[in-house]
Amino acid sequence: MDLIIIKFLEKLRLTKGGYMWEEIECILKNMWDNHDFILGVKLHLPTEENKKEMLDAIKSGWVKTPEDAVIYSMAIYEDAPFED
Repeated sequence: MDLIIIKFLEKLRLTKGGYMWEEIECILKNMWDNHDFILGVKLHLPTEENKKEMLDAIKSGWVKTPEDAVIYSMAIYEDAPFED
């Protein structure tokens, strides 16, 4: 029973609160492990809604490179649509 609860909390942890950023950060580190790059993207995603939008973009394949991540995060921050 405890194992089921722990697994549930781990899944919840990745999608709620600050833990959503941890998932994004891990993905960004795999793209380019650069502190300034990661911090720059983070600063463009101040709200949980922004983080969710970025995570959705990554998972859907819109964001594949560090350049994509910077451009997309800036578009989210400026509330502008992302164009290919």
